[in-house]
Amino acid sequence: MVDEGMDTGAILAQRRVPVFPNDTESSLAARVRIEEHLLYPQVVDAFILQKSSQAN
Repeated sequence: MVDEGMDTGAILAQRRVPVFPNDTESSLAARVRIEEHLLYPQVVDAFILQKSSQAN
């Protein structure tokens, strides 16, 4: 899942984040970060469940 590139690996999950005309880099990054923090534990849980089911 990790390689030597920047953002070159497989997409494990993604969500849409709205981009508004008055967004700044900072405001958009804050909105993205919120979604990342919500999505990250779901992806980790799914990965663990997948590995666990492969072990059985």
